[in-house]
Amino acid sequence: MPAARVGMASAVVDGKIYIFGGDRSFYIGQTDGVRTVQVYDPTNDSWDMQKAYMPTARSSTSGCAINGIIYVIGGVKPGGIASNEVESYDPTTDSWATKSPMPTARWALSTVVVDGKIYAMGGSIPHVTALRTIEVYDPGIDIWTTQAFMPVSNGYFGASVVEGIIYIMGGGSNPSTPSSRVFAYDPSVIAWSEKTTMPTARFGLRTGVVNRKIYAIGGSPGWPPTPLSTVEEYEPAIDQN
Repeated sequence: MPAARVGMASAVVDGKIYIFGGDRSFYIGQTDGVRTVQVYDPTNDSWDMQKAYMPTARSSTSGCAINGIIYVIGGVKPGGIASNEVESYDPTTDSWATKSPMPTARWALSTVVVDGKIYAMGGSIPHVTALRTIEVYDPGIDIWTTQAFMPVSNGYFGASVVEGIIYIMGGGSNPSTPSSRVFAYDPSVIAWSEKTTMPTARFGLRTGVVNRKIYAIGGSPGWPPTPLSTVEEYEPAIDQN
């Protein structure tokens, strides 16, 4: 990347990867989150930083795309202040818009999209190790609603969607006690179930889906952070737990 970052938000639109904000240091109390947008084009292996800055500087944030518009949600602002900002970015016009704020200001949350709605899950706020909160954003009407709590308090976990089911992996109530637990959430019936644990307990991982399989990548097994190179594959279709 043109500028090294940690705790960025990312999303994909039209085959390009958009990276938002981030921090030069992992430590929340010393955060110096930035407003920059970095765009990677895999077709020619090039980066572009000549994009409109985010309105709000932040790191440990989350992002996702719906119908070509990217939403950057929550995070931590410089000085360790939890954010509830929701800002949308239109890549076609290189412009930003401010949306209804998330009801709960928090960082280290995860966001996923199911049926055109954004599910903002977990995360942390000052003086609280982690949250169980789930809040759902409908971009069509710019309104947030609250939904069923997560089974456990969690932050810095991975979240992915397979066939309308949300899977959350790893994370932890605090970085000193990372988790290997896997939970599945069905928004259509507002119900949770616990699945087979990951082989490696870790926080700060990322997950991605290819051919209905979830890949859990990287993270740290404890505090202080010790980066992992581990990649573990999970297949929901054969997990009967």
